[in-house]
Amino acid sequence: MSFAATLNPSWVTAGPWRQWGDWYLPPQNFNPIMLNPYAWYDAHTGGSPSGITDSSLNARAAMTVGAGSNSPLWLPYLGPSVYVPAGAGNGVATNAVALPGVAELDVRGVVRFDDITATEILLTHGSTSAASATFRFSHNNTALRLEVSNGTTFTAFQPSAHGFATGDIKAVRFTYRASDGQVQILHKTTTFATALADMQSNSGWSLVGSSGTVPANYLANFSTLYGFGRYGTTASTPFLGPLLCAQASSTIDGAPDAMTFDAASCTETGYTSPLGNVWSVTRATTGRKTTVQSAAAGSAEALFLPGVDDKLDGPVAAVPPCANAASASMFAVIRPWATQASPKVIATTRSGSGAGVTLRMASATTIVADVSDGTTTNTTPAVAFTPGQRLVVGVHLDAAGTARVSVNNTFGSTVARPASTQAGGVLVCTADSTPANFLDAECRVPWYALDHLASAGEVAQLVAYYGGGL
Repeated sequence: MSFAATLNPSWVTAGPWRQWGDWYLPPQNFNPIMLNPYAWYDAHTGGSPSGITDSSLNARAAMTVGAGSNSPLWLPYLGPSVYVPAGAGNGVATNAVALPGVAELDVRGVVRFDDITATEILLTHGSTSAASATFRFSHNNTALRLEVSNGTTFTAFQPSAHGFATGDIKAVRFTYRASDGQVQILHKTTTFATALADMQSNSGWSLVGSSGTVPANYLANFSTLYGFGRYGTTASTPFLGPLLCAQASSTIDGAPDAMTFDAASCTETGYTSPLGNVWSVTRATTGRKTTVQSAAAGSAEALFLPGVDDKLDGPVAAVPPCANAASASMFAVIRPWATQASPKVIATTRSGSGAGVTLRMASATTIVADVSDGTTTNTTPAVAFTPGQRLVVGVHLDAAGTARVSVNNTFGSTVARPASTQAGGVLVCTADSTPANFLDAECRVPWYALDHLASAGEVAQLVAYYGGGL
């Protein structure tokens, strides 16, 4: 006898319970597999650098990254971090703040070096100008580099080679003492799991090269911005890779009293640290953008990060029957930012201008679907969204011959479907089949398909599961 048979049928059918085989489970145990998906590609549960495996139990072929340069970046979740792509404007920065003093200074950060060959900013207080910067801490392919300013001129320290390799996670640090002008640059290896504790500990540090000096009482002190992964006041030469944590103290080996940053506390837009540093996540206006992976941001998960020319290719077998007599609902889970615009494509089943369905941006704040039989193409009324929010977006085809889109729990009005909207033989996500019209949003689920029309309740379950609106 099944578990379902032991329940009072009126209790089961009256409440928000859902049948899964012979079992009835409460809504807090909802999993998308319970809607019997036709295909399901989730970057967090099935992602890898080469693509995403199907989780629908229907043995669909894997979704693969585009060939050549058209390869979106897979960001596995290894622990809280702020991923900074190499693009001007990316990183995190604070409000303007002066150092508590410059008799001593101890500045630390933890990053993963995803491109050790580049020259990149690690931590700064100020801008590119000596007249408005206290220090600039960076790296190139051979060494860590520190520049300190007296308000007029930078003095640079670039000791012997650091020996880092691409992919290394390192705590990096410099200290300055005003009484004799001594400067030291240090580092140690760490992990995502131990980064904060390792950074805060005063033991285990190794000197990079020999120490150096500037004239005593050299360091200027401006009221300016801290930058982590970018300049404080100039969003250029950003770091490439995850930022984990940082701190600054006005006492060597002392507790932080000037600045702290912890990616575990960072939301999608930033946060205020216990010291009162107001951190803002900054993003480029084109291409890949700063991405927060943390529980505080509702995104402690693996993601794909498309850029300006990236796509994911899915198997045709992952597209449910879409002829006019058939019903289907197809979804994606994305986080688009304000730079999205028409006609950036979320997903399409159309080969060129052939038959099929395309879910796309109609503007920087609206989404539509094009439904075509290869001759006639009708576009659904648009549904608005707030840039920066997690969106569960869907296109819904019903047997009555209409189509509409949904954005989280908001459904648009319907439009008539042309005579036949059977898929045209492709499945491409984050671009069209050309490929062109590339999406540059964060992408958790590029494709989740049902071979039935999703109800409002089923959509709500998906929205709740994937954190739509966060």
